[in-house]
Amino acid sequence: MTSNPNVRAEPPTVQVRPSSLWRVVLVDVAIALCVLIALEGFGRWADGDLIPKLHPPPDQVRGDGLRGMERPAAKEHGGVVAIGDSTTFGVGVPWDAAYPAALERSLTQIGQAMPVLNAGGKGSSIQYALWFTRERLAQYQARVMVIGLSPPMVASEARRLRGPGSSAPAGTPAAAAGAKKKKQAIAWRRLPLAAHVWVHKNTFAYPLVDRYVRMNMYRLGVMNERLDKTSGAMFAYAFDVPSVSPTQYKEVEGAYASIERGIGELHAALKKADVKLVLMALPSRFMISESPADNLRNVRTHLARIRPCERFRAIAQRTAAPFVDLCRALKDRRAKMVRGDEPWHDLFVVDDFTHLDAEGNRIAGNLLAATIARLSVAPPVAPEN
Repeated sequence: MTSNPNVRAEPPTVQVRPSSLWRVVLVDVAIALCVLIALEGFGRWADGDLIPKLHPPPDQVRGDGLRGMERPAAKEHGGVVAIGDSTTFGVGVPWDAAYPAALERSLTQIGQAMPVLNAGGKGSSIQYALWFTRERLAQYQARVMVIGLSPPMVASEARRLRGPGSSAPAGTPAAAAGAKKKKQAIAWRRLPLAAHVWVHKNTFAYPLVDRYVRMNMYRLGVMNERLDKTSGAMFAYAFDVPSVSPTQYKEVEGAYASIERGIGELHAALKKADVKLVLMALPSRFMISESPADNLRNVRTHLARIRPCERFRAIAQRTAAPFVDLCRALKDRRAKMVRGDEPWHDLFVVDDFTHLDAEGNRIAGNLLAATIARLSVAPPVAPEN
């Protein structure tokens, strides 16, 4: 019997047993682990300092709570005190690369040498500046106070106005989400996050892989930066999205108004003590240019109803305080870099749209030094023995 040539033979079916599938998965996992281990080993062998470079440096906090190195008290009198949140403290850079230290170097270079104290603190607000003025300013005999105003300070002020035990205004989606998250925050759910943080801090390969995966998820649109956050920088922009309710928008405006009242009160108190006040606005990275490199998380900046730098400038004008517009300065520098007129600098810490890197802090220090020089503040006089 001959076969019909017009009839195509069906290909044989291949049945994959579950045990074979699991074997393939385990082999893939083993290969991935081997690659990570090899990358980790190469990184440690090639440069033993790679891990510190990938992670934030130590805080270097002194006994009096200020950031920096201990110095004799006589060498800290009659200078500048810089107050702000983590952007002033200098998260992500060594203490001597934060803008207060850069300011001290710049003042020395222009012949206005005076000590600069870094009194920045994570989560600090204008209320801390008022407390510092009442309780500690006389201790250092400072003649200039610099306030670093950043978008996260708006959220800190709103949190203070809400009172203790509250993290979001009632009736907002964020408040409902926060309540649900709080109910689910049991110990075993914290373990994966704790493991992630530990591995991230103590390895070379994992942060690189984690960054690569996250950035590609943002690039592909799999992940998007939430615009309705009630903490951090995003809150200050009051983005025009449905999840930012009228209640939250009103709270943002209330926080700005409270900051302005605090600055007015602070300015009056400093005038009585014959201390100059200088305000500086610090931008978010996604606002300094339209370059994709500055907006890796695809923040929809066109939806921002408030521009913090512009709002801070208006506050400085109404309170008659000297103002340093770091936002405009960084925009100008970035424009030159995009045109190729200057070498490229990130200006911000890697994967961070809030904290300046060493170059960004250096620019801030130079601008502040030029402003303080125009205030005609006499350099401190060394105490007599």
